[in-house]
Amino acid sequence: MTPIKRMNTFLPILDTWESYFHRPDEGLGTIYERFILHRLFQKIAASDSIANVLEVPSFGMTGISGINSVWWAKSGRRITMLDWNESRIRYIRKTWARLNFPVQIVFWKSGIALPFKDESF
Repeated sequence: MTPIKRMNTFLPILDTWESYFHRPDEGLGTIYERFILHRLFQKIAASDSIANVLEVPSFGMTGISGINSVWWAKSGRRITMLDWNESRIRYIRKTWARLNFPVQIVFWKSGIALPFKDESF
């Protein structure tokens, strides 16, 4: 693991994201939010025909990148994630391999326009 160099005092997660992949113990607030999100996902899945899920950016405020798509993967949806950090992409691939879920991860260089046709997800 790379030593943490704290440079961003406004959003420290920008400097500490790697630690979540080595110690994936999120805080209680994050777990609570996950339960709420899963309840919302159930409602969306019941009312819409969703086959493909895009998580962008895969890098969020807390927890392991791509964690918001796990529920959808468990429900059999195809998952695609975008990220602009090649090191983080390697960690995401390892995490999802351990979860035994297929995932497509796209290196998103521009960070502006998504590299997909409209209504792909």
